[in-house]
Amino acid sequence: MTLLGTPDASRFRLMAVLDREWFDGRTPGSLAASLIEGGATVIQYRDKVSGVREMIEIADILRKTTADAGVPLIVNDRLDVALASGADGIHVGWTDMPADRIRRIAPDLCVGFSVSSVEEFEAAPDADYYGVGACFPTGTKTVERIPGPGLLTELRPRTTRPLVAIGGIHSGNAGEAIRSGADGIAAVSAFLGEKDIRKAVRAVKAAIEGGVR
Repeated sequence: MTLLGTPDASRFRLMAVLDREWFDGRTPGSLAASLIEGGATVIQYRDKVSGVREMIEIADILRKTTADAGVPLIVNDRLDVALASGADGIHVGWTDMPADRIRRIAPDLCVGFSVSSVEEFEAAPDADYYGVGACFPTGTKTVERIPGPGLLTELRPRTTRPLVAIGGIHSGNAGEAIRSGADGIAAVSAFLGEKDIRKAVRAVKAAIEGGVR
């Protein structure tokens, strides 16, 4: 079994997304270590620019760092990279490998799925957790519409699975996302865009704790 085992909401309280385009000359191991030291409860590796060999090399480094700390590693989009690195989970969307195929190939992997409306959620495959958003304006990913934190409020009564707020999350609005119905948050720039990553993660963690429903 993976580190996530049967996922519960507490595991997704603070998901730090390690986006390859935000490394800025820093090593993946040092970034992951700083995020974990700051309080990240799960690391997600997202990479839209590297070739598969480089992705596996990076994922291997992240796997060692996260495993040593007892923190789960989730790979965005790529089942091959997740399996090759021994990651704990995979996060996919509508254009990626279907969730039922993933479960057939890798039944022990935690599967996350992105939704941006009630209609998408109702049509979505069964997942271990759902990424919900964009909750706020974001510059790290192109989105056609911003449903806002109200979507979390609409989805909360519809599922007992963890809901992770995504899109434009930072210390100033993380509490609002939690109060709106999220079990946790996921962020990129709020962490990797700051010089002191540990301090940035702690600030978001404090906002989450202050927004506990």
